[in-house]
Amino acid sequence: MTLTPDARPQLAVDGAPATAWTVAAFSDPVGERIEVTTPEPVTTDSITLRQAPGGNRRITQVGLRLDGGEQFTVDLGPESDAGQEVTFPEQTFETLDIEILDVDPHTETFAGFSGVGFAEIAIPGVEPATEAVRVPVDLTDAVSGDLSPGAAEKLPLTYLFTRLRSSATDRIRSDDEVHLSRIFDVPVERTFTVEGTVRLRADDPSAPVEAVLGLPGAAGGGVDVTASDVLEGNAAARPAAALDGDRTTAWSPGLGEQTGQFLEFTAAEPVTLDGLDLAVVTDGRHSVPTELTVEAGGDARVVSLPDLEDLPARGTTTLVSLGFDELTGDTVRVTVTGVRPVTTTDYFSGAAVPLPVGIAELGIAGVDLGPLPDSIPPVCREGLLDIDGTPLAVRVSGSTADALAGRSLSFEACDAAAPDNAAASIAVPLSAGTHTLTSGSGSATGLDVDQVVLSSPGAPLPDMELSTATTPTVELDTVDPVSFEATVTGATDPFWLVLGQSHSEGWEATAGGKDLGSPTLVDGYANGWYVDPAEVGTDFTVTMTWTPQRWVWMGLALTALGALACLVIIIVGRRPGSGGSDDKEADSTPALTSPFRSAGPTVHPLTAAGAGVVAALLATVLFSPVIGVVTGVAAGVALATTRGRGLLTVGAVAAFGGQL
Repeated sequence: MTLTPDARPQLAVDGAPATAWTVAAFSDPVGERIEVTTPEPVTTDSITLRQAPGGNRRITQVGLRLDGGEQFTVDLGPESDAGQEVTFPEQTFETLDIEILDVDPHTETFAGFSGVGFAEIAIPGVEPATEAVRVPVDLTDAVSGDLSPGAAEKLPLTYLFTRLRSSATDRIRSDDEVHLSRIFDVPVERTFTVEGTVRLRADDPSAPVEAVLGLPGAAGGGVDVTASDVLEGNAAARPAAALDGDRTTAWSPGLGEQTGQFLEFTAAEPVTLDGLDLAVVTDGRHSVPTELTVEAGGDARVVSLPDLEDLPARGTTTLVSLGFDELTGDTVRVTVTGVRPVTTTDYFSGAAVPLPVGIAELGIAGVDLGPLPDSIPPVCREGLLDIDGTPLAVRVSGSTADALAGRSLSFEACDAAAPDNAAASIAVPLSAGTHTLTSGSGSATGLDVDQVVLSSPGAPLPDMELSTATTPTVELDTVDPVSFEATVTGATDPFWLVLGQSHSEGWEATAGGKDLGSPTLVDGYANGWYVDPAEVGTDFTVTMTWTPQRWVWMGLALTALGALACLVIIIVGRRPGSGGSDDKEADSTPALTSPFRSAGPTVHPLTAAGAGVVAALLATVLFSPVIGVVTGVAAGVALATTRGRGLLTVGAVAAFGGQL
């Protein structure tokens, strides 16, 4: 449907179930294929297929082919959502071809259906595939080869690496890159400072975000918190929000089925509880639990909630006290087992989809995470970056408020071995040659690395004479849908004139009456013309015109003339004595006639041929030679024979239907 690099085939073999290859959104996936070629021949009797998560249809049958051999079919069941093992007689192969043979539902139309695919295609003995982006080398090659000895060490050198990602709140798209991996060349040995930005991981309920924010886990006397799901792109809706003692924050899972969603915490010591002072979000924008199941120490209690009324203010909560027989355990899970859904419209299907529940507080006595610190703890953290396989510790700085709001936090390289992790920032030496920088998994660290900057200042640059080129003044004089006219003054140097319309050869431009030629693609979409004042002068008028509009005006003029001719025929044909329907009373009575045969006389063959030629010429000018020939033949036959009307009747309907 669209260019979606976040659904590329490589993501089916990267070892990360959260990423996937998907295909055929809003279309038929049957016949779509993915082919995996292993680095070396592999001998096995099974593979594991795990379907892409989410979506509103599933793959039910695939065809497998090993090294181009005979295809065999495999039925995929519900177990393929978590990973279904597919077995076959042991074979040695290098190429695995998987073709989608059937999906459920499989309909005649595909509007409203999401894409399908695989999160993982696991082949025993084959490591997950990795990918890295090699940055351009032209500049570093030029520096290495063209400068005198010692000059390259003096030039400032900066590498800027940015992870490709989507909006955190876009639930149907994921990041193009789940982590940074860059291959880059250093021309000569240099020392670099390392800085960058990170963002709190907001789509993984198991990510250790509380440790990032400065709250201790169970091993440190605090609480570990996780959940079945989290709301995409909303770090503040993390599981721990239900245990922070603040009713203005709440845990929410993602959109979709809410029954079965759970919140779980593990405390440093066993917890005994016989009730919940539950705070539920009841603002009409969240689904509302009607039943909870509380589990601890191997026992479970099912608790019903009273009917809760939705209130108008956003974020409003309702306090509910629930009692049950005592439970004891160091791990407590609370599962939503009944819900009153509040819905919104699903992007793909247009059907109603449940909004998430909101649990502002579980309300368990003695279990409270306490307030967050104002700032991220300034400690050296490992796992966020490595260069050439060697870990590089970094110190993250910023406020916890910014982190929970999804804003960027800054970091700098530091010495993890320094006492109390309090050392100042450090510089990193890199030898001449090729290096690889890789960021860690946000699921493991709680932070996603968005950008890394390696800077080596070099020696101070000598004073340089700046360009004295000036930009001319451009005043837009005339604007209409198909043309622009502007006055340019003070043009002393060549410049690019850019028109921010979609690039097309249909745009023509003149400067001072001189044709500027075909437009050049600028900024990936716009039209640009190179203007040299030596050819057109320093002050001149520029005109930009959408030339295909001329044919549109011609077509409209011909249409108007045709409509006028029809009116003349109607008026003249109805005058008394003209043979119109007013001459005879009987003519005013409607009568059924065949749509495939003309009731009037035919015209002379030469007249019919002439009319056909005229029709062919007009259609050729307005459309194409092929359409012109067809139109001319149809017009001539229709005029020359009484049954020719059928050709126009059937042909017009067929031509219209062919456009649908």
